[in-house]
Amino acid sequence: MAFTMRGLSSARRHPECAGNAALRFAACRSQAAFVALFLALFATGAFAASGFFVLNAGTQIRDGVYRLSAQVRFELSEDIEHAIRNGIPVDLRLDIEILRPRSFMWSDTVAELQQLYRIQFHALSRRFVTTNINSGEQNDYDTLSEALVGLSEISDLPLIDRGLLDPGESYVVRLLADIDYGILPVPLRYYARVLPSWRLTSEWYNFPLQ
Repeated sequence: MAFTMRGLSSARRHPECAGNAALRFAACRSQAAFVALFLALFATGAFAASGFFVLNAGTQIRDGVYRLSAQVRFELSEDIEHAIRNGIPVDLRLDIEILRPRSFMWSDTVAELQQLYRIQFHALSRRFVTTNINSGEQNDYDTLSEALVGLSEISDLPLIDRGLLDPGESYVVRLLADIDYGILPVPLRYYARVLPSWRLTSEWYNFPLQ
């Protein structure tokens, strides 16, 4: 009984405490609801036919700069497609490395680049919009499939100035396609890192720089 009286007395003296507790409870309940909704909507395990694949890639020199052309197939899982259709933007990332191979040690990393491509659904226009985060270039499409095809062709991407490389050395370029989780809402971001349907990383694709 004494404990109950002290609690009532404290609440009367500090009504803001009760308010803060209510806010904390509401925030926790809201976060829990989001997580539950995410699990219900996205954790379906439908990912068997999905994955990212670098199909081919090569370079050419123009104006003293090595430029990359590549073809990447983005096959999204049903979970990711569902997320995009429900207004959640998803970033697709292309990691690019230029290496100098060594015979008896690890290869030297000469340069590293990242290209980010955002895909999102605009409810007002009912169109899928892709954005090259590096350049700001945007395109829009009627369907998600068309948007993914539009992202699959990479052409004339500047890699490195020829003058920065040793003409007596050989170099290798390698590419990897992945999802970048940084744009996702925080609760979804943590779950996406561990769910197989959100882990669609390609294999490294290697070819000589020439």
